Amino acid sequence: TREYEVHVVDKKVVDGDNNDGNKAKEHAAFRTRRPGSRNPLEVAKEIQILFQRASDSGAQIAKILEVGKLPHNRKHAAYQASSKMLQVVAPSLSLVSSQPSTSKDAESASAANMDFDVDLTTGGRNLSSTLQKLLLWEKKLFNEVKAEEKMRVMHDRKCRKLKRLDDRGADFHKVDSTRTLVRNLSTKIRMAIQVVDKISMTINKIRDEELWPQLKELIQGLTRMWKSMLECHHDQCEAIRESRILGSIGSRKKSSDSHLQGTKQLEHELI
Repeated sequence: TREYEVHVVDKKVVDGDNNDGNKAKEHAAFRTRRPGSRNPLEVAKEIQILFQRASDSGAQIAKILEVGKLPHNRKHAAYQASSKMLQVVAPSLSLVSSQPSTSKDAESASAANMDFDVDLTTGGRNLSSTLQKLLLWEKKLFNEVKAEEKMRVMHDRKCRKLKRLDDRGADFHKVDSTRTLVRNLSTKIRMAIQVVDKISMTINKIRDEELWPQLKELIQGLTRMWKSMLECHHDQCEAIRESRILGSIGSRKKSSDSHLQGTKQLEHELI
């Protein structure tokens, strides 16, 4: 005759705590029992332990999803601090474009913009912080692209103005100032393209090095959780079948009416 055996949940799924040892000992007590050798209370106890193990199998997923943690409030300190950090490491081009500058100044600003440190926004290595970082960088990318497009429109307008001044033979100072403005706008547009490319590379890096491994961990954790829950519920079905065997054994042994009634009630509640 085969011995009744209950599968043990993968230790990677269940977080270690002080109760795990006791639960494992309680569960191990059922392994060497043969079908029909236990009373209804033992079967009910095993089913209760399996329910608890099925519940514990979701502990890792709850940790990844930060269950119970207060949600982020974008209007308060955390969001504002992250936004200010992005503003420091990559100043908005719209502010740069509103200030007059020479080609050397623009090149210096470009170098400063390109030298921002991505690690400043790394923060905690969890899924919510990664999604928050991606949100901030995507917003920054949107603003920079929009500012660069405005500068392109202004550049085209100034180029047309410069052509009209040349065609009319306008004053040298007007032509020269317009030409200088066009040159500065061209430099700022090149700088904008570099900043946009750098932000895009940062987004791709966060996606590949942080988001994807965390999503992979989440998917693997869900797979382990559902596998563990399936095993627990399978073992519960085995215990229910044994409870039916107990019912038939009890009737053959002419058990008392109260015993039979308790067994039938247990079977009804479990099914």
